[in-house]
Amino acid sequence: MTGGDTRENTMLVIRYHLERERGTRRVALTVSRHCPTAVVRNRIRRWLREIYRTGRERLPAGDFIIIAKAGAVEADFSQLRRSFESLAQQLDR
Repeated sequence: MTGGDTRENTMLVIRYHLERERGTRRVALTVSRHCPTAVVRNRIRRWLREIYRTGRERLPAGDFIIIAKAGAVEADFSQLRRSFESLAQQLDR
């Protein structure tokens, strides 16, 4: 993914490369190793998959890498969703 851009807040980082002509979205999810256990990392990964599944229409066409930072460990589902939505609004349309 070359020529992309990055948006981040305390819980998430979204790296992206917009490709309007292709018209599709591809996503990769990753959780920082700063999370204390595999159980927590997997829970955050499941939440991110659900947040992306229900909110992908908010994203323009392109490639996305969504990275959960250490701040996501203390967050609940609704806080993580708000974090994603605020970043999605910042993306270039």
